[in-house]
Amino acid sequence: MQQTITISDTLFKNASQCAGLDDVNEVINMALLEFINNHQTVTKRRQPPASIAGKAKINGDLIEPCFASEDFECLK
Repeated sequence: MQQTITISDTLFKNASQCAGLDDVNEVINMALLEFINNHQTVTKRRQPPASIAGKAKINGDLIEPCFASEDFECLK
């Protein structure tokens, strides 16, 4: 894709010195990649604390209770 853009000479000179590049396209591509990498919102999956890792115990499932209803007085 070709675009015509206006960039401040001083801004481009400083950016090309920082990047160590002389090619206009390389400087602009590097700047855009840096911008994207610094502003991406990545939805990270929450991680449980290490202190509880491996301590979970499955008592039953959601379809069928793991305890008999006779074990509870309120259900009698």
